Amino acid sequence: MAIKRIVDTRFWNDNKVIDTFSVEDKYFLLYLMTNPESTQLGIYKLPKKIISFQTGYTQEVIAVLIQRFETKYKNILYSQKTGEISVINSLKYSIVKGGKPVSDLLSKELNAVEDSELIKETYERMQGFWNKSLRSFDSTIKSLFEEELKRRQLKSNDNDNDNDNDNDNDNDNEESYPHSYDESYHESSKIEQSTETPAQQMLNIFNKALGRSVANQGTFSGLVFKNVSVQEFEDVINYVISWNDDILQNTTANTIARNFDKYSDKASELGYRDGKKPVKKISNKGYGKPQRVEPQMITEPVAESNVDVSDVAKELAELKDMGLQTKLEE
Repeated sequence: MAIKRIVDTRFWNDNKVIDTFSVEDKYFLLYLMTNPESTQLGIYKLPKKIISFQTGYTQEVIAVLIQRFETKYKNILYSQKTGEISVINSLKYSIVKGGKPVSDLLSKELNAVEDSELIKETYERMQGFWNKSLRSFDSTIKSLFEEELKRRQLKSNDNDNDNDNDNDNDNDNEESYPHSYDESYHESSKIEQSTETPAQQMLNIFNKALGRSVANQGTFSGLVFKNVSVQEFEDVINYVISWNDDILQNTTANTIARNFDKYSDKASELGYRDGKKPVKKISNKGYGKPQRVEPQMITEPVAESNVDVSDVAKELAELKDMGLQTKLEE
């Protein structure tokens, strides 16, 4: 029998979703709550390859989404070590009715989690909600977490963080949706990163090539969401910097993003591929009179020709009789 997942209809009426959610944010969060790998607990194994295959996004886009939801929105946790994810507020909405079957299921799913830190961090993040909840079953869920932490000999920081978690849950985790798409999408360059994201790499390429000091990588994140690779972006930049200086001075990141498809097609046509630049052909046509090139002086004797001049003249005469114009007469 197919597994059913619950999505609260308040998701679509929430002001944060209406005002600040991008299409990618809505799609990604709904995917995290309902994908085939998801569990009642909300902590489950979800490798990036699986996310990419099931959503249709590239792994570069998945990396950007996970970073944004984890670091800025703070409503998911992702274990790079085990490929597991925790949707922090899943337990607020996935449990409609308690009872022993549900308790047994949650206990089983807790036991199956490989990265113990995910359990510990999720427990600490949920403290504020559990302490305020009027649902009797939420105290049972809290106890299940505590039993699992004890079994794994892990000590949580819940006593020190009760007040902090109350505030965090009131502000950051009141709903299972991000706060401000605009804030993180357009100011994501302020997020500390251990490794550069594709958007950051594009930003660095842009600044280096055009001599800029732009810090906002939001425009380049938009290109990543369109499945533009770093290599494709570099090829377009190589094409753009082949223009004259006057054009470059007025070229912005938005200009490149807005016309990216057109630039990409032209770059490919001209041979800007895989980071390689085509060999430029120098032509004087349309740019003034070409410089006169003196013929090279021959310093060695020329070998005598075996061609009979009379034969050549005869052939030219025959061509003329046939009505063909020769190069000499053009």
